Amino acid sequence: TIIRMARAYITEKQLGREFWFYAVHHAALMLNQIPGRLKRRLTTPFELVHGVKPDSKTWFIFGSIGYFGVDKDGNVARATLEDQTLDGIAVGRDDASNTIVFYNPLTKQYYSPPIFKLDEDRLPVTNFPRNIKYSGGLTCGLFRNRTDPSPEPFPPGTRVTLASPADDGEVRGTVVNVPLVTTEVFTSAVNSPSTLECSAGYTIELDNGSRREVSFEELVKPPKTPSVSLDTAALEGLPYFLHPGSKVTMDHDGTFHKGYIEHSSEGFRFVVYRHPRSKTVDFAVPLPKLKQSWTTLVGDDVLIPGHGTVSTFLRPASNNGPSAKHVSAKNLLSPCPPSLIKALHPSNPDRQVWLDSYHEEKGGLEQHEVFERISKKQYLALRRQGLIPDALPSMCVLVIKKDKEGKPDRAKSRIVVLGNYEDRVYDKSKRFAPVLKYSSLRLLVSKAIGDKRVLQQGDCKNAFCQATLPDDERMAIRPPHGDPAFAK
Repeated sequence: TIIRMARAYITEKQLGREFWFYAVHHAALMLNQIPGRLKRRLTTPFELVHGVKPDSKTWFIFGSIGYFGVDKDGNVARATLEDQTLDGIAVGRDDASNTIVFYNPLTKQYYSPPIFKLDEDRLPVTNFPRNIKYSGGLTCGLFRNRTDPSPEPFPPGTRVTLASPADDGEVRGTVVNVPLVTTEVFTSAVNSPSTLECSAGYTIELDNGSRREVSFEELVKPPKTPSVSLDTAALEGLPYFLHPGSKVTMDHDGTFHKGYIEHSSEGFRFVVYRHPRSKTVDFAVPLPKLKQSWTTLVGDDVLIPGHGTVSTFLRPASNNGPSAKHVSAKNLLSPCPPSLIKALHPSNPDRQVWLDSYHEEKGGLEQHEVFERISKKQYLALRRQGLIPDALPSMCVLVIKKDKEGKPDRAKSRIVVLGNYEDRVYDKSKRFAPVLKYSSLRLLVSKAIGDKRVLQQGDCKNAFCQATLPDDERMAIRPPHGDPAFAK
């Protein structure tokens, strides 16, 4: 049915109940394209209405992560130094164009980009760990008699223990389907299981591969044989796919390993067995403070739910060397200041951050011997001798660079010369910029594809300052306004 199909979409992608409308809408569209027989003719409801066969090229996996370009925020164009791309969750097809509608939980807006790239194997919670809350894929709010639905006690994916039909012990299984019942039934059943009058409901897939229909009373009934169970406080705040016994793929020592989550008195750890049916542990990796750090581990693709095929976009990051040092902007208290003078003003609470950023930029120029510092007296003497032209002004451009989630990551300062005040005219052959040609880019991409490599972005600090000027080329530059050493 449409409801079961929509619930499968929600459960597979671990989405919240706010996506139920789009899941039902997508399920209805897909069911209308399933072929059936009408008077000995194979056709679809879509073909009967529109007169053309459905195009399978328009199909996509609901809830997939998509990447697309965005150059405007509403009617305001983004700056050149700001991010020009976004990621979103595919929720449906656009009615006005042949594209997919994406929803971004951070901006809370919908986008219909003409060009996009889908990653169908990635869960939305890895991109938006704080904005996606999986509620077990229960039902939409219309099936409840209250506006605040109670949480499902046994959402799909929950491991449960049942009494064996032969009364010779217990069997373990996983919840794969839940019933549609009201809040009062759950509340009364939890307080007094004997008051539960409705049977049927939960479909349990046992570890031996068979399925079993059980009632809510059988699930809440304590097992006959006492078993060792974890304290619920130890699992509070963890998603079901990180509970003990769950299958997890971990990036460790430069390789993706398939293992399981275990919990003991020492805490959580990731274990890998010698082979799937062995009980001998090959190696284990401690996971301290997993409850606090699981969002970061999942978001950085260190922990990947399940033992499925790892996306080809991912590369183990545990063997990467340290990145270049930069000034962090994660603890900034105010927006980016418009000028260096305001950034270094004593009243600015972020003064030290911008001071460190400016010293990083200026120190890099000094390290590469880009300029030689002279006093005002030396400058006037060189000007009288005609050895140097008029000094050109400079300014400091301040930028807050953001990470892949759109949060402040780096405080960057750039010292630039105002070349529009230059009186001398240079030929085109004497002007250049160290940028990559499209032919060279195509060569690198072809080489990466041929060697099955993943392209990574790199940054060369002060790249424009690597060239050497001729001996007869001399210029004088004034420090930017606000430079702490300007008066010296």
